[in-house]
Amino acid sequence: AWHDIIYWRNIFLAASFLFVIDLLRTIFIQLKNKHPDAIIMLVGMLPVSILGTRDILVFSLKWLEGSLTTYNYGFPIMVIIIGSHLINRSIQGLSLLEKVNVTLRQYETIYNNATNGIFRTSHDGSFITTNPALLRILGYESFEDFREAIPGFADFPFVEPQDRSRFLKLLSINRQLTAFEYECYRKDEAIVTLSLHIQTVRDTNTGKQYFEGIIEDITDRIERQRVQQEKTVAERSNHLKSMFLANISHEIRTPMQGIIGYSKLGFSRLNSLSTEKLDDYFRNIYNGAIRLLNLLNDILDLSKLESGKTEYDFNSDALMVLVNYAIDELSTLADEKNIAIDLHSNIDDDRLSMDSVKILQVLRNLISNALKYSEPDSRVEISVQNRNGSVEFSIRDQGVGIPAEELDSIFDKFVQSSKTVRSGKGTGLGLAICKEIITGHKGHIWADSDGERGSTFYFTLPRDVQ
Repeated sequence: AWHDIIYWRNIFLAASFLFVIDLLRTIFIQLKNKHPDAIIMLVGMLPVSILGTRDILVFSLKWLEGSLTTYNYGFPIMVIIIGSHLINRSIQGLSLLEKVNVTLRQYETIYNNATNGIFRTSHDGSFITTNPALLRILGYESFEDFREAIPGFADFPFVEPQDRSRFLKLLSINRQLTAFEYECYRKDEAIVTLSLHIQTVRDTNTGKQYFEGIIEDITDRIERQRVQQEKTVAERSNHLKSMFLANISHEIRTPMQGIIGYSKLGFSRLNSLSTEKLDDYFRNIYNGAIRLLNLLNDILDLSKLESGKTEYDFNSDALMVLVNYAIDELSTLADEKNIAIDLHSNIDDDRLSMDSVKILQVLRNLISNALKYSEPDSRVEISVQNRNGSVEFSIRDQGVGIPAEELDSIFDKFVQSSKTVRSGKGTGLGLAICKEIITGHKGHIWADSDGERGSTFYFTLPRDVQ
């Protein structure tokens, strides 16, 4: 049907040109005979839009002047040239219009079938248009219902009020936001998690600014991430449980084997052993039993701390007194390895609100670790300083160091640094207990190391826990 219309349109145009051109030829010949310059002047006065271009018109008028020897050849050729030109331009225009319409229909299809919400607002943020996906995401059946409930993007029903303030502040600064995530209420009060992309656009006609944006429903993605995180935590818990059983088995079996072995030797050789040898056997049995008791005490302490059942006895005590007491207790270990302990402090008033027994337990653990893992004939540096209203304790050793990727995990229960785990000098519970105690004092504990030589452990305590 379209080709038939073009065909008959071309026939009509050609017939019309035959009549018009024949009339114009007669008029122009008479003008040329009386006023030779009339044709050139007339061409100069005509607009370019006539017959498409002025060059085509001038060429056509030459045929009218009789540049060809006879009318029978010149006139039909002229009509063909002009008619073909106009018909081609008409066809091109119609083809371009059809292409524009096709493109518009394609964009409209994309707009209506998009899975993400698309919107446009006025300069004040009021919604002008939204696509069906945005209405579906927020649970509205029509744009009118949506617009009545949410006039503009600032009226989104944010779950957290601070998200609205943060969104408006960032938009006023940047005029563009990418992947702004927030929780929002649907019409049915269900909560969805959305990711907003919005930018400011200037209208080229009015100069006013308006907003265009895309809203993506990421609720399912966030839920998948949550499930994956829970799975990861569960797997890690199972791994830690396996490590716990392995460590407990080792820590219990080793001293228990010593106790049984020395007891068996003592019974079998009771009448033949010297007093000195019996004393050595009994001492090894005693040390094994103490090691088992300390392990059980650590497990019980950590269990109580993690369950929140531990009661703290907060009193105002001097931290430096506790530090010096812990150093004196461990001086024998320092002397055995010829390790010097340097203590530095710039505190005039070191009295804090704390549970002295539990803080002393932390100090013993950190100082004994520094001594155990430092090389003989080295140095351990302890510092107590004021730091932003709190007191900071630090202890630096000259041991093997801790890899950077393990600085956080070493405070987990039954976790030891990969550089010290083979030494058999610990259970992996001490630092976990320290973390629970410092956290119970509303403090903070962390470690630092270059990974090669030496580590530094820090903790801070507020002056008043209350």
